[in-house]
Amino acid sequence: MPAVLISGGRMVAYAEVWQLRWLIRSCWLAFIVNRVSELSMFLPSGYLTGQRGSRAILWMAPYHTITMLRVFVLPSWLGGQDTSFKPSGSLNSELKERNPRQRAPLFRRLKVILWNYLAGFHLLYMLFLLAAVITSTARCSLHKPTRDTKLLCLLTHACWPPVSWLVYIAAAWTPIIYAIMPPTVPDTEDLLHRNERSGVAYPKEESKRIKTKK
Repeated sequence: MPAVLISGGRMVAYAEVWQLRWLIRSCWLAFIVNRVSELSMFLPSGYLTGQRGSRAILWMAPYHTITMLRVFVLPSWLGGQDTSFKPSGSLNSELKERNPRQRAPLFRRLKVILWNYLAGFHLLYMLFLLAAVITSTARCSLHKPTRDTKLLCLLTHACWPPVSWLVYIAAAWTPIIYAIMPPTVPDTEDLLHRNERSGVAYPKEESKRIKTKK
């Protein structure tokens, strides 16, 4: 998308105006049907939680690609590795970003997440996408002579529904805003009820409930 926009290409191909009208109608119909489908699918977890999952598919795509290349394509001497399962409970974070008393300072969190965890690619992509949108919008505003041609240019370029570049920016912003404003969550032991005799821990009833607000 950013390469198309910054090069001056249109986000939709059409030959006649009536084709553009039907494309707009089809686009909005697909958009409405998709929103209704998401509302029904996200009822168990909540709409906001479901949207976080949808955005995660986008911003996690580079990590999935790197993992598949390392496992299935690259040899070991080029960084290839065997696939293995690592339970999340065994992974420790030195940042302790979710603990308000122990979390690392802001600049250290930004350095680790942007550099060590490769979220810098998300920042670069977001800046490139913003530059492409600004360039495309300026080109439409300055090079088109009339108001109608300017609006048509904006519609078929940066503003083509459902304005997907906003979705991509929101997704790419996720790991960055996580470094800046990490969520504060209780300690794991506070969410568990441990049997005194066996030592086995079970989640408390209140910790099973989905919480969307503080």
